[in-house]
Formats: sequence, C-alpha cells, structure tokens
Amino acid sequence: MRGALPVGENLRLWGLRVEANCPFCGEAETPFHLFVKCQFATWIWDHAPFQKHLDPATFTSLQAFIEKAKTHTCLPPCGVNVGPLYPWIIWSIWITRNQRIFNDKRTNPGETLTQAISLAHEWNRSQAPTSLTPQLSQRQLLPQQDPRAVVCHTDAAWIGDLKVAGLGWIFSNCSAGPSNHGSVRVDCIRSSLLAEATAVLFALQTAVRLGFTNLLIASDSKQLIEAISSEIPQMELYGILFDILSLSSSFNQIRFVFVSRKLNSKADALAKLAIHNSVPIPV
Repeated sequence: MRGALPVGENLRLWGLRVEANCPFCGEAETPFHLFVKCQFATWIWDHAPFQKHLDPATFTSLQAFIEKAKTHTCLPPCGVNVGPLYPWIIWSIWITRNQRIFNDKRTNPGETLTQAISLAHEWNRSQAPTSLTPQLSQRQLLPQQDPRAVVCHTDAAWIGDLKVAGLGWIFSNCSAGPSNHGSVRVDCIRSSLLAEATAVLFALQTAVRLGFTNLLIASDSKQLIEAISSEIPQMELYGILFDILSLSSSFNQIRFVFVSRKLNSKADALAKLAIHNSVPIPV
C-alpha cells in the first residue's frame, strides 16, 4: 500500500493524529494489524466461507497474507467462485472502521462479513453478460443436479399476530430413514421471510447431524433464495443469513434453489401441521 493508507501508524508519521489507534481494539493501527491481526479481522477471516481455512496467525506481513488469500476458493452458496472474496473482506473492514471512527456506527464482524459477500455478488453480477442473469422467478422445476445430492425441501407457516412460525423440512434421495423429515414451532419470529430463513437454518443443522455432504436446498420463497444466492440481504436477515452461510461451509457441495409451491407441498404440510398442533384454536 506504499504507506498511503491513513491508518494510525501513518497519521502519526505525518504528524496529524499522534493518538490514533485501532478503533476496534485500541492497539497500534497498522495496515497489517487492521486487516489481519486485529481480533475483529481475525474473527472474519476465521469464519469466511473459504474451502480451506485461512489462519491469520501464520502470517507476518499483509503482502504475504494477500498472496495466500488469492489462492483460496469461496464455497457455495456465496457463489463468488468466478472472482475472489478477499478484496471485498478487506474493503468491508475498511468501511466498517471508517463508519466507527467518523459516524460512531458500530457493526459487528458477522455483519461486516455478510456485507463483503454481498459486495462480491454485486460485483460479479455487474461483470456478467445480461443474457446470463439468473431467471430465478421463472424456475418451476428442480434444476439438473448431481444424482448423489440429497434434496431438502423447506417451508414455513407464520402467524403474524402471534409472531409464531411452524417450520418443515423433508429430505429425499437419501437413506436417512425416520429422520428424513422434521418440523418444529418457533416463537418470536418477526416476519414470514425470517420464518422461511429459519426453516432453512433448521434443515441445514439437521443435514449436518445426519452427515450429508452434498445438499440441494429447495424453497418456494423467491425473496429468501435471492438473498442467499445473489441479492444484498435485507437488514432483518443479516444475523440468520450469516448463520446459514457459516453452516454451508460444512458441506462439500451445496446449492439453494427456488421452486414452485406445488413442488414444495410436502414441506408446506409439515410446517402447517407444526403450527396447527401448537397454537390453540380460539373458541
């Protein structure tokens, strides 16, 4: 960076702000510290969905760290395999740092990582030809898939007045026996979109416990699949979207697709049954 970045170390050298330190931890702020060694940055690199773990503790310079980061592939569902993720992580750390210093806006590492992934998506979409733009809303059938992949349909039923949701998921193309489906009621769910995302999260947790390694998640929530696969997520999904992306790194292969409600009827029935059996019927 040739000493041009206005971090604390350079500001002191320029005689501008001798007291400037890292806004996240209070230690001396160098580019290497800010982007790699600070506990804020270390958390992000530790949880970034790379195929191989990128351990900040094993590096002694920012240049060496970046050279190594260039070789790391980002796992699905982030979908940034056509371009690197690490520049967007560095950029998002820088933006978060400036927001904290100048606007006193505090963003946690999970939100910063989610922002980086979203920016990487946005950049990749802007580079792709218009003819290659995914026509997600027109998808009615499951896409061609690896015959070894386990397919998981998820759905949610939500009662807005009670903030209660029923979640359902069902696995096919597997030998999970009695564990091939599940349903549950959850409370304090603020929206139907959050309910759909929670259903996906529960399904992923179940798939991890069952030892699946190749998974296709199918949902009839177009808005949710776009948030996971390509779109900048809404504020209400920041936390749970990070959990979904983190769990996704547990699989060798994973895809998230939108399907019609007709193809999702069994998961829908499980979700409605979960909420029907747990919510009292008014007399």
